[in-house]
Amino acid sequence: MKFAFATYDNQFARNLPFEASYAVAYGLPMEAAWKALTIDAAEIFGVADQTGSLEKGKSADLFLSDGAPAGDAEASADDVYPGEECEPGESADAAV
Repeated sequence: MKFAFATYDNQFARNLPFEASYAVAYGLPMEAAWKALTIDAAEIFGVADQTGSLEKGKSADLFLSDGAPAGDAEASADDVYPGEECEPGESADAAV
């Protein structure tokens, strides 16, 4: 069954990783949590052709972390690339 985490308002979007972490802590497999945050959410909202997975031609925000962002409270985002255009195999620095 597909599901997505909900924030009900943009101001709470920052809490999505924590909501996913809580679900994993209570037994949801990590892969199911990632899918609920990405492709499953996009499919539920009918925008999977535009976003939800890393594919050429789709929109995505990408960040690099030094830990598991949905399971490691000490993880920090090293770099954030919101909506930058990057070709497969291209270094993230080339897109900035």
